[in-house]
Amino acid sequence: MASLGAGAVVGTAFVLLPGVDTDIALGAFAGSVLFVLSSRSYVWWKKILLFGLSCLVGLLGGTSTAIILDSVLHVEGITPGFGAVIASALAVRILMALFRRIEQFGHGDGVRSRPRNGELGAEQHTLHNGD
Repeated sequence: MASLGAGAVVGTAFVLLPGVDTDIALGAFAGSVLFVLSSRSYVWWKKILLFGLSCLVGLLGGTSTAIILDSVLHVEGITPGFGAVIASALAVRILMALFRRIEQFGHGDGVRSRPRNGELGAEQHTLHNGD
């Protein structure tokens, strides 16, 4: 419950920033909170990073995302606030996928494009073993 109270305080302060459109600020905040709070597998500092970056993407890309959605869906009246929700939510999903990819690569599960000196590549390994 404490995180919800802190989120409400941050969201209120976020909306009151001068020069920021209220609809876009609320949309960016809502899109960020939607996915960050639902992901339980990340430590607190990753959640804060995801929240901050996705809010920034929502603030900066809300209007552009609304224009793109207007042209792709052929629906008029999509507001920049809704565009900010979509932009920030997509940013969270993309960043979460990048975090997973970085973690896989850090554990040796990543795919290297070329073998290092002295290592056999996948094709050479099968030829060498006779498989």
